[in-house]
Parts: sequence; structure tokens; C-alpha cells
Amino acid sequence: MIDVLCVRWSDKYAPEYVHKLKRMVERHLTIPHKFICVTPRPEELPDIKCEQPIEDWPGWWQIITLFNRDKPFLFFGLDVVIADNIDCFVKYQHGTWGVEHWKKPGKLNSTVMWVENCNHVYANFDEKTITDPAYWPESDQKWIWEQVKDLKYYPQGWVASCQFDGLDKPAKVYSFHGYPKNHQIMHITVTQNWY
Repeated sequence: MIDVLCVRWSDKYAPEYVHKLKRMVERHLTIPHKFICVTPRPEELPDIKCEQPIEDWPGWWQIITLFNRDKPFLFFGLDVVIADNIDCFVKYQHGTWGVEHWKKPGKLNSTVMWVENCNHVYANFDEKTITDPAYWPESDQKWIWEQVKDLKYYPQGWVASCQFDGLDKPAKVYSFHGYPKNHQIMHITVTQNWY
């Protein structure tokens, strides 16, 4: 049994984003799993297994707290659309895996990550990093990339960027980093998969 994690911190993403992500994972992940949302507002997600955050860090910095876990996990940002089987994101190889940033080759985009044995990412974190201009706009992604020395990237084409690849390119997962977001797009890739 693996843990599939997401984070909902504020009103940027409505509760429907969590519900739809859970249903997409259920449709496309055949490996036994437990879906968990880390959020300070579990009352807004009564049908979802929720965990309270262990730190009061804003927004995407909450992703860093997930690295305190003792067991491997699969992470998804809320702004994704899953369109195909995602077993490979777990089974591909051992180690910690992420998405290579489309605009910055060699750097991490944290849209999808499989994480193993990386507690130091959380343990080493200094809260001053949150306000350090050197970590803007990459934020959590830059910190993770700096800390995980053996970070590996999933094969190109598994995760497509709505912004840089468009939605007509075949992919297993589509990332809506930036704008527009999932609920603002009527493309068939979204309407047939984001429900």
C-alpha cells in the first residue's frame, strides 16, 4: 500500500480540485494506495482522508513538510489532469523522481514526484528560506533540487505542460502550472479526464 499525497493550503484551489484528483488517481493507479490530502481545513473535505500540516508554512512550502514521512510516497500538485495509467510513476525505478522543468532544463518541477528516503529535505530546511529572494519563483522546487543529490527525472512525454506543450500532445499527466487553471479550460483533454 502506497501513499498518494496532495496539499491544499488556501482558497487558490477549490475543494473540487482535491475530489477530482482523488477520482483520477483511483481510475488510473492500479497499485493499492491510500489518498491523503495535507490541509489545515479538513472540514472542507469531509469525504477525503486528511492530515493536519506539521508546520505553518505558506502555500507550496508545505510540500517540504511531506519529506518528513518515513515511507515512500507519490505526490501530485492539485493543478494536474491525469489522462492515462500512472503505475509507472511508482514502478519505474528506485530512488526519488520528479519532472524536469520544461523551461529550465536540469531543474525540478514538483508537479509529480515519487519520493524515497529523503527526510533530510525537511530536516535541513531553514524557515528563513521562505522569504529568501534567491528562492523566488522556484521556491520549494529549488530547495528540493538542491537537497536531493541523486534526483532523477521521469522520461520526457510522461508529463506535459499546458503552458509549453499544449493539450494536444499525448501524455499521462498534464500540468497546469501558471494560468489558466483546470476549471478555466474547456479543451477535450480536460473535459474528458478532469472529473
